This record gives sequence, C-alpha cells and structure tokens, in this order.
Amino acid sequence: MMQNRDSESSQEPTTETLNIAVDFDGTFTANTALFCQLVGSMLKYGADVRIVTFRFSTGNNSDIITWGERLNVPVIFTEGKQKEAFCEEIGWKPNIWIDDDPRFIPVVSDLESVARGCRVNGEK
Repeated sequence: MMQNRDSESSQEPTTETLNIAVDFDGTFTANTALFCQLVGSMLKYGADVRIVTFRFSTGNNSDIITWGERLNVPVIFTEGKQKEAFCEEIGWKPNIWIDDDPRFIPVVSDLESVARGCRVNGEK
C-alpha cells in the first residue's frame, strides 16, 4: 500500500527545542559550505546548535573559533573528555549528534556496555 506523502507533511511540527551538537574536525571541515547551510537551517528552525570538539581550549584554535563566530554558535572544547559527559557537566544535553567519529561521544559506561554486547555476540 502506498502512503500519501501529503498526509505526512501535514502533521504539526514538534515544538521541542532541538539541541544539536556538530563536530568540527572531520565533520564540519569535510564540507564547510554544506555545514554552513545545514547550521543556518537548523538555527532558522529554532535549534540550539553548538560546535562540540574533543580539542583542548589551549593552543591554536583560531579556525574553530572563527567558524563559531561566523555562524553565531558557541564552541565547546571538551578538553579530551567524552563529549556527552562533558556536555552534561556544563548543563547542556544534545538530542542529536553529528560526528564523523562517534566513539568520542558516549559516556564510558555506555561504551563498556556496547563492548560487552559485542563480545557476547562474538564480534571482534
């Protein structure tokens, strides 16, 4: 049975604010023009968008700071800590993560449970 696409689009949009974490190195930098458009659209629809990076705040971060300012979004440096745990520590909880390397997102306990599940299923 074919579903009517018009009926899907007529549903009311959610009013929940989306917190969207966008990784910088390898994600945003993979195609800056694309991500500028995406971030602009997210902001237009009321999302709270932040660049979340595994980088340390010390050192030369002029590239990421410049992009944050240009896009008018905050940059969160996790100082080498898992991104989800760090964001929780500062009181911000993303609903959506956009990251080329999701290993740096989950809290350690989640990583341990995933690893346990992989071992149980015989994965290497």
